[in-house]
Amino acid sequence: MGWLDSGELERVPAAAALYCSAAVAFAWLWSKRFRHGPLEWLMRLLCDRPAS
Repeated sequence: MGWLDSGELERVPAAAALYCSAAVAFAWLWSKRFRHGPLEWLMRLLCDRPAS
């Protein structure tokens, strides 16, 4: 993307706020659709297998 490559520190808080807002929105939408988070889903998929 290169948005922060210019070295201007004034853009860092805006980038952090944008990232945090996107992460919160994604988490909220995920929780409306699915019961478990994506990492918990993956761990359950890998670990809940019956022993052979």
